[in-house]
Amino acid sequence: AGAGLLLLLFMPLTTSILGTACQGSPEIKHAIEVAGEAQVAFPTLMRNLFHPVFSGIMVAALIAAVMSSADSCLSSLATISMEDLYRRHLRKDASDRQLLRVAQGTTLLAGIGCAVAALYFRNIIDWIEFIYSVWGPTMVLPFFVGILWYKPSRVYACVLAMFGGFSATLFWNFGATSVSTLFDPKVGETVADIPPALVGFLVCFVVFLVTWPLTQNWRQSRLVTPRPR
Repeated sequence: AGAGLLLLLFMPLTTSILGTACQGSPEIKHAIEVAGEAQVAFPTLMRNLFHPVFSGIMVAALIAAVMSSADSCLSSLATISMEDLYRRHLRKDASDRQLLRVAQGTTLLAGIGCAVAALYFRNIIDWIEFIYSVWGPTMVLPFFVGILWYKPSRVYACVLAMFGGFSATLFWNFGATSVSTLFDPKVGETVADIPPALVGFLVCFVVFLVTWPLTQNWRQSRLVTPRPR
C-alpha cells in the first residue's frame, strides 16, 4: 500500500515536471513539435538538461521498473501453469524437478510470445491499454463475485462471463470498426470512440446475469471448482 501511494504521488509530479520543462525549454518544445509526439519529451529532457551520469541512472531505473513488472507477471504465469494446471489436472505426483521444468518452459514461451507481440505494438501506451482492456473485463466481475457473493453454483456463470467479456473486448479492439464501416462510415467512427474495456465489462455483466440462472444446477466439475485449501 505504501509503494502504491508513493507511485500515485510520483506520477503526477513527474508529469508536471515534464510539462513545465516543455513550456520553459525551447529545445524540448521544438523537439516535440518536430517529432509530433509527446513521447520524445522525457528523452529530450534528459539529453539537454541533465548530466550524462544522471541520465544513465534514470534510464537504468526505467529499465529496472519494466523488468520488475515483467518478471512478476512471468513468475505468476509460471506458478499458475505449474500448480493449477500441471500438478492439479495432468500429473498430481509430479516431482519438484518436473514442476521446475514446467515453470521454466512456461516462462520461456511467454517471453517469446511477449517479444513477438512487441513487434506488433510499436507504442507502449497502446500495448498497456490493450492489456488492461482485455484483463479488466475478464477479471473484475469474477473477483468481486468471489469476494462478496461466492457460491459454488455461480462458478460456471463467472467462467462464461469471463469468456464473453474477453471475446467482446478482442472483437471491439480488432474487428468492430471494420464491420461497422461496411454499413455506414459515421457508425464506424462512433464505434471507434467507444472504449473496448467498457464493451467488455457490459458483455461480461450481461453474460453473468443470463447464464447464472441457467447454470446454477449444473454438476460441479473439478476443472472450474476452486481447489480446497
